Amino acid sequence: MGRRPVLYTRPMAQRATSTLDWERSRYDGMRMTEAEYLALPPEKPYLEYVDGVVVQKAMPDWDHSQISTRLVILLSRFADARGGLVNIELRSLQLPRRNYRLADVSYFAPGSRTGNEALPTLAIEVRSPDETVASQRRKCEGWIEAGCLEAWLVEPRSRTVEVFGPDGGHATLHDTETLVSNATRGLEVGLGALFATLD
Repeated sequence: MGRRPVLYTRPMAQRATSTLDWERSRYDGMRMTEAEYLALPPEKPYLEYVDGVVVQKAMPDWDHSQISTRLVILLSRFADARGGLVNIELRSLQLPRRNYRLADVSYFAPGSRTGNEALPTLAIEVRSPDETVASQRRKCEGWIEAGCLEAWLVEPRSRTVEVFGPDGGHATLHDTETLVSNATRGLEVGLGALFATLD
């Protein structure tokens, strides 16, 4: 059976100790209606909407940006060869809870619905220094609950990738291993090469 949905809670929104100097949005942590959220002006880092609360994404650091860029390159090569589309920070509507989330990197398999607010086949989150592991694990679980076939949590500091799948499937891979996607046939990522961009 699938994992029971868990509501977003205050501890999940707690920030890790930051090494980055940036000012958070005044809307971060504010409870509002879906319509009010959708009417907010655009901000960077982007604003998400989780269980009625606005949550601002963290400011990416160098490692986050390097890993995200590398993943976009790898997935784009895969999409060119096998089909599908790759996107960066596309806002997706997660049903049935009507949450709005933005994956750092997303892949849409051939034949899947695309466009604004579409749900990706694969959602990838790269943890930034301001984000806790718990909050990003919860985010990956939310992608699966909404119908994504797979979600990855990439941790640049420990050089690991946690893979989430349907029915509570969860595995942690290290930089000596190759990630073989269960949801996207033929997609393999050598984690040593992925994390080598940080050296």
